[in-house]
Amino acid sequence: MICILLITGYIVFFSLDRLQEVPILKSLDELPKNIGEWELADRIYLKDEIVDMLGVDQYTEAVYTSPGKPAIDLYISYFNVLKEGKQFHSPKNCLIGSGSYLESSEVIKIPLDDAGNFVPVSFMVLQKGDTRQLILYWFHCRGRVMSSEYKERVYRVLDAIFKKRTDGAFIRIVAYDNDRDIRDTCEMLTNFAHGVIPLLDLYIPGR
Repeated sequence: MICILLITGYIVFFSLDRLQEVPILKSLDELPKNIGEWELADRIYLKDEIVDMLGVDQYTEAVYTSPGKPAIDLYISYFNVLKEGKQFHSPKNCLIGSGSYLESSEVIKIPLDDAGNFVPVSFMVLQKGDTRQLILYWFHCRGRVMSSEYKERVYRVLDAIFKKRTDGAFIRIVAYDNDRDIRDTCEMLTNFAHGVIPLLDLYIPGR
């Protein structure tokens, strides 16, 4: 049934003439300089040809630091509309290769509050030589937080058909962990994500 839905939705999705373009609520340049204990240390600007290749309508890439801890790279890309030629680029496709290999991959839960509410995000560990890269990523689309590329695709098709919307954001948080215990770095990324996720509702359009 899922395969039938995807195939049918794919055909309908790309035959739709008018998908709504939904602009971001606030510029990503207005992200706070402090997220919990983390302070903005640097901003990274992609080359114009890379931005054009990605097809993003807005993006930010920023480095946050906290004393005694590895730096964290936060990347957020937002698309007013997702369609052919304007697609998310998953780390599973973009980062694996060129000497890097996937050491582990799983879904972890980011707590939102003390009531036990949480959201799922993907967690990957990549190894390249002596360097280990820890990555959290997820998709924040039309009021949903999703860890799975496949789940995002299914809801994108359904929302394209019933809402005429496919807008959404991709969020990636990266730290390099060479000498630390991987569990400590994972906890650090989890705490940072705990601070980032509530902020996104101020920027990313919901349902």
